[in-house]
Amino acid sequence: MNEESAKNEIAKLSAELKHYDYLYRIKNAPEISDSEYDLKVKQLAELESKYPEFALEDSPTKKVSSDLDKSFKQVEHLSPMLSLDNTFSLDELRKFDTRLKKILNTTGDLEYQIEPKIDGAGISLVYENGKLVRALTRGNGKIGEDITRNIKIIKGIAQKLSGENLPSLVELRGEVYMTREEFVRISKVKEEEHISKQQELFESGNTKKTSAKKKTYANPRNLAAGTMKLLDEKELLKRNLESIFYFVGESKKFSLRKQSDLKDSLKKWGISAMPWNAVAVGVDAVYEKILELDKLRSEFPFDTDGAVIKLNDTSLWELAGMTEKAPRWAIAWKYDAVRTITKLNAITLQIGRTGAITPVAELEPVFLSGSTVSRATLHNADEILRKDIRVGDDVLIEKAGEIIPAIIQVENKNLRSENSVPFEFPKNCPVCNTLLVRDESEAVYRCPNSNCPEQVKRRIEHFASRNCMDIEGFGEALVEKLFEKDLIKSQADIYKITKEDLLSLENFGEKSADNILSAISKSKEQDLWRVIFGLGIFNVGEKIAKDLADVFGTLESLASASYETLIAIGNIGEEIANSVLKFFSNQENMILIDTLKKSGVNFKNKTVKSSELSNTTFVITGTLDSLSREGAKSLIEKHGGRVSSSVSKETTYLLAGKEAGSKLKKAQELNIKILTESEFLSMIKPDSKQDQMELF
Repeated sequence: MNEESAKNEIAKLSAELKHYDYLYRIKNAPEISDSEYDLKVKQLAELESKYPEFALEDSPTKKVSSDLDKSFKQVEHLSPMLSLDNTFSLDELRKFDTRLKKILNTTGDLEYQIEPKIDGAGISLVYENGKLVRALTRGNGKIGEDITRNIKIIKGIAQKLSGENLPSLVELRGEVYMTREEFVRISKVKEEEHISKQQELFESGNTKKTSAKKKTYANPRNLAAGTMKLLDEKELLKRNLESIFYFVGESKKFSLRKQSDLKDSLKKWGISAMPWNAVAVGVDAVYEKILELDKLRSEFPFDTDGAVIKLNDTSLWELAGMTEKAPRWAIAWKYDAVRTITKLNAITLQIGRTGAITPVAELEPVFLSGSTVSRATLHNADEILRKDIRVGDDVLIEKAGEIIPAIIQVENKNLRSENSVPFEFPKNCPVCNTLLVRDESEAVYRCPNSNCPEQVKRRIEHFASRNCMDIEGFGEALVEKLFEKDLIKSQADIYKITKEDLLSLENFGEKSADNILSAISKSKEQDLWRVIFGLGIFNVGEKIAKDLADVFGTLESLASASYETLIAIGNIGEEIANSVLKFFSNQENMILIDTLKKSGVNFKNKTVKSSELSNTTFVITGTLDSLSREGAKSLIEKHGGRVSSSVSKETTYLLAGKEAGSKLKKAQELNIKILTESEFLSMIKPDSKQDQMELF
C-alpha cells in the first residue's frame, strides 16, 4: 500500500468507525457485529502504526467512544472512565505482558486477575459517607450523563452502603446488563403489541401506519443501554436491569491492595460483584484461566464477549500509567466468534403466529460449535439486500453467542454463476396470498390475515406447547398432519380429535393415538393461567397470565373485566389492559372460548398460593428424580417463592439434582443453602391432589 492509499484508507476506516460508534452508543442499533467492528479497529490501528502521520487526532483508536446525547444532565467523572485495548491471540497477550514488564522494569512473572467481560453498558456510582449521590453513564470517558433518577429499576445497586468503616468517598465502576431471559420477554411483548396495533389499523382499512413506531433492539446490551436512558417512567418500570461492579475509581479512606480483594468489599457493602474471577501468575497460567472461563460463560445469565485481564497489584497501576483511551495495566481478551463457510441452497420464508415473515437460509449442512447447522436466520429483507445475499452463494456463518446461526457475509462473489440474481422478497403471503404489509420504520413484512393457515397452525402449537396447555406429543409435526387432513382448524378442535382421526394419519399406531388422547384429556384440567397464556392474547406472557388468574379467578370474570379493574393490577399497564379488552371484544375469540368451555376445559384458578416459601428465591440445576424443571418451578411459585435462572447473593436456595455443574460450585462459594430434591419436598409437603399432579 502506497502512502496515498494508506491515507485514504485511514480516513475511510475512521469515518466508518465513527458512524458505527454513533449507531451503537447513541442509537443502540448496531449495523455490524462486534467481531466485524473489532476487525476494523485492528486494521485502523495497524495502518496508523505504519503511517502515523496520517492518523487523525480524534481517531477511534485513541478516544473513548461517546454515548452522550444530551438526554440527561452532563457531569464530569471524578476520575477518567476509560475503555480497554483488545487482544485476540496468545501471541498478542504475551506482547502485552512484555510491554508491561518493561514499563515496570521487572523480569519476573506478573500476577493478574481474570474476570468475564460483560456485554453491557458502563455505569459509574458515587457514594459519599455511604450514601449514593450520583449515577453516571460512561459518556465520553471524562463526562457522563446523570441517570440517577433511573437506577431504581437496576438490581445490585444499593442506595446506601452497608457495613462499618465506610469510605468517605468512593467511585464504583461496573456494567448494567439485561439478562437474556428478560430480553426475550420484552421483545415478545413489544412484538405482540406492534402486531395488535397494526392489525387494528388494517381491519379499519388504514394500510398506512399512523400509530407510534415500534423500537427494536439487536441484543440485550443495546436494550439495556437504551433502558438506562429512558425518559418515559411508565415504560422504564416495565423493564428489569441488573448490574455488576468490578472497579474503584476515586476514593477516600479506602485502600485496595489487590484487585482480587475488591469482590469481598463490594459484597460487604451490598453491591453486586462479579460471579466469577480468578488469579494467575504468568501469561501461560492466565491463558488457562481464559480458556476455563470460555467453557463457563454460557452459564451466566448475561452475554459475555471476552475476558478482562488486570494487573492484580493495584500499587503498580500508577507506574504502568494509561493512554487517553485505556489503562496500560489491563487488557480485554476477545473470544473468537465461531464461524465457517458453507453454501446457501435456498431462501425460505417462515410465518409466525403473529404474522411476521422471517427469511431463513437453507444451508449445505456443516458442523459448527458442537452441532450440525443446516439453517440460519436472515433477519429481514433489508438485511438480505444490504449484504447482497443470493441463492447459490458461499456464505460465512457464525453462531451468535454460540446459539443462533447467522450469515455474516457472502464469500467469493467473483465466482458467482451467470444465473445469479438478487433475492426478491414476495409482495404477497406465500401461504394465503394476502398482500403483505410493512411498517415504514422497520424491515419486517407481515401477513395481516389472522386466518392465514400458517398463523393458525402456529397458534395451535403455542396453545398445546409445554408452557401453555402442556399436551405432550402435540407438536409441529402432528399439527401439520392434522391440518393437512382438515381435522383441525383452531385450538378448540384439539378437543374434538378422535382415535379414528389419529389412526388415519401416516405412521400413527394404537399406542401413539392413545397417548395423545390421554394428554389431550389431561390438559382439560390444567390451571387457568395456562389457558390464558395459551389463548395468545397480545402482551400477555406467562407471568401476566398468572397474575390475571390470581386476581379474577375465572376466565368468565376476566372476559368481563373493565379497563379500570385491569389497570389497578400491579404489573398491568395501559397497553396490556387494552390488549386484554380487545381480545375479549372480538367475536371470533369469544366463540373459541365458548367452544373450549363446552369441551370441558377448566376455566377456574386452581392455584391457591400458600406462604411456606414466601420471600425466597430458588435456582434449579441438574436433573431431578421425580420432578420436571417446570413442575419444580410451579411448586415453588405456588408456595410463594420465585425462581431465578442464575445464582447470586440474592439466591436463598439452590435445588440441585444430578450433574449440577457450575451453578452448584457458585452456590458453594456464596454459602447458599443447597437442597436435595427430598429436602425441598419436605419443606412444602406436596400431599394435595394438585401438588401431586406437578410431580411429573
